[in-house]
Amino acid sequence: MKKLKVFWSQNPKPGNFGDILTPIILKHYNYDITYCASDNPQAICVGSISKFATANTIVLGSGILAKDTKLNKDAKWIWVRGPLTRKCVIQNGGKCPKIYGDPALLLPRIYRPN
Repeated sequence: MKKLKVFWSQNPKPGNFGDILTPIILKHYNYDITYCASDNPQAICVGSISKFATANTIVLGSGILAKDTKLNKDAKWIWVRGPLTRKCVIQNGGKCPKIYGDPALLLPRIYRPN
């Protein structure tokens, strides 16, 4: 099991529906996660939280709220929510593959109520 310190928004507590999906999704895919503060997460996932990525952060599908958001060019941009986020990464000097998708879209694969 891979261990990761992960940030997800908890404002307002406990966070909105999308934000609280981060631990559910990552645990489903066998990550041993620990919540950490936004100042130096190893990974971020669901939500408009790409602005919290540091040089040591793996970005797994998060996005932005505004096209002029300042992003860390040295984060590990694996995939982002959509093309506007990717464009913002590139405008900030980063590299990001053309891989898009909101991780919250994985929920039907993870949770199947009777």
